[in-house]
Amino acid sequence: NDNVLHAKNPNFCSSGDCFDSILLDGLDKKLSDNGKDTVLFLHQKGSHGPAYYRRVPPDFKKFLPECEQNELQECTPEEIYNAYDNSILYTDYIIDSAIKWLQDKSDSYNVALVYMSDHGQSLGEKGLYLHGMPYMFAPEEQTHPAALMWISPEFSTANNIDLSCVMAKKDNAFSHDNLFHTLLGINHVETSVYDPELDMLNGCYQK
Repeated sequence: NDNVLHAKNPNFCSSGDCFDSILLDGLDKKLSDNGKDTVLFLHQKGSHGPAYYRRVPPDFKKFLPECEQNELQECTPEEIYNAYDNSILYTDYIIDSAIKWLQDKSDSYNVALVYMSDHGQSLGEKGLYLHGMPYMFAPEEQTHPAALMWISPEFSTANNIDLSCVMAKKDNAFSHDNLFHTLLGINHVETSVYDPELDMLNGCYQK
């Protein structure tokens, strides 16, 4: 349980905040050399609002002008969208960097990555901002978070996963309920709480 934000590395942190790139720093040190399976969890700040503009280094501010305050209703819709889109662009970079790091380890490890956002965000639609409304009333902007899965060929072979089967599920509707059981299944964790019906890869494990 390594809280990298406490490190306050000046290469990634300024004005009391740390950018998500700090999560990628020193990943090699977190790998075990004892031959056991290793699972790393990276918890991003990502696109948590309302200060979207504080989540992104200057080099990733491609969409301008952006909202540069916490009172989103004081900004124009374009400024809010730009600030949010910059945070998405930066998250895309973080995920891409993590995948490239995993690919570099593929000679020693069978690697895969699962990404799931904890929630979506309202950006002013219907006068709503951020997230947290009761589920039955929340708009889809808040309840349809992003997720992706990347599996290396070596990982799929070692774990008998049919990648064509996985790709066929890409448009299926899943929820956070599926994440726990997918991680158990993909890591072959045997426990009575595992429900294969909630494993996103259910049916894709070849026998």
